[in-house]
Amino acid sequence: MVERGEAGVESVMIEAYRLDILTAAEVQQTLGLRSRWEVDALLKEAQAYLDYTECDLEQDAQTLESLGSRACL
Repeated sequence: MVERGEAGVESVMIEAYRLDILTAAEVQQTLGLRSRWEVDALLKEAQAYLDYTECDLEQDAQTLESLGSRACL
């Protein structure tokens, strides 16, 4: 497990996240962070934001709508 204080390792993990090589969960595990909140704080501090487009939002809304109509059956 990598100590969180190792700035070089953190930088590599953050850049790998930005390039969509690693997921937030993989960053968390590699850096030994205890929660998703810690990962989110680290990525926010580094301005490594989730790449979530308007198209992604529309697809998610359609999926939720589809699942909601199934739940009523």
